[in-house]
Amino acid sequence: MASFSSTVTSAPAARRSIAAARPPGPAPTTRTRLPGPDPSAGRRNRDLPSIIINFSCALSDQVDPKLPLRVAPLAFTGRRSADAVREQAEGSARLREATPEMAYSSSPPAPADPLAVNLPRAPGRENFPVASVLIASHLRPAIRAFYDVVRHADDIADDPHLPSAEKARRIDRIAAGLNGDRTGDGRTIHLLEVLDATGHRPAARHALRMMDAFRADIRSEPCRDWSDLAEYCRASADPVGRFLLDLHDEGSGAHEASDALCTALQILNHLQDMGEDRRALGRVYLPLAMIAEAGGRVEDLDRPALTPGLRGAVDRALARTGDLLDRAAELPSLLRSRRLAAEARTILSLARSLSRRLRDSDPLAHRVAPTRPDAARAVAAGVLSLAGVGRGRTAT
Repeated sequence: MASFSSTVTSAPAARRSIAAARPPGPAPTTRTRLPGPDPSAGRRNRDLPSIIINFSCALSDQVDPKLPLRVAPLAFTGRRSADAVREQAEGSARLREATPEMAYSSSPPAPADPLAVNLPRAPGRENFPVASVLIASHLRPAIRAFYDVVRHADDIADDPHLPSAEKARRIDRIAAGLNGDRTGDGRTIHLLEVLDATGHRPAARHALRMMDAFRADIRSEPCRDWSDLAEYCRASADPVGRFLLDLHDEGSGAHEASDALCTALQILNHLQDMGEDRRALGRVYLPLAMIAEAGGRVEDLDRPALTPGLRGAVDRALARTGDLLDRAAELPSLLRSRRLAAEARTILSLARSLSRRLRDSDPLAHRVAPTRPDAARAVAAGVLSLAGVGRGRTAT
């Protein structure tokens, strides 16, 4: 979920360097069949606990196995590299010339093969999970449609060429569509239609809740304290988990643990990208009070490496995030869906790996991310859960 909805992906710049180094030969296809057991056996992300792990890059032979992996929450709130932001801006400018209102009538068609996933190659696009192979096939269209709406809103909020007033107007148009206005953004109409087909239309409220986070991103107000950061995550991350839980008819019993996991994943991602967020987007998510209490300054985020004060602030944030992960640990046992429970175990493992690496490394000096061994351990945890080690009770 953005929390639960995490993706495993390599950094965009790394993918470009890999492509440049690839020996001559036929151009790689943009679809990859994922190895592994039949998806009907079950899978992770918030299918499992509203987390979506996209193994397309993690397991694809098109990615250098020595490269680290990146965990990015599905709370799509500016979690991109500076290069990706600039590339997206250039692409957005071209798109505005062709379609001033960025009109969109429907989501892209789903892959015919449920094991095939599109590997995003368009400029500025991250390899976010559009639908995990662990998620039951009849639920994937709703998740893809949810992704389309939230990704589009995030692109608007992050576009450096749009004035704030225009960004706000476009976010309001998306919100209107989510409220049922047929003149609203076309993506929202498609999402409502897909949710109607599955009997889950009320779940659209979670996408509507996320619009508050994008409005906050447009304002670019720094988080003053931990309460500010937690409130932001309640809008930017927690709704993703709630959406996936609702799709699986899980009820409210898992809400608290799901929210804890989603918030933890979002904060870990903020810590991963805190330098890029400051330089490229002018945003500061690490609480100002936490920075000051540790003897640091906001300007330290512009440095090439952590100062002692900023290191102290990061460690304090990691300690608080560890508490959230402890609260989220019971999530797999609270879920009726065995697939969702396996997803939760996978994400929890990845989150703890990333937290450890952020404690031991400098996120300003270099990209800090889970490694392939970390991902392998996480997948093993999910597979064991699918095999019946966990306490999930249903197959879907």
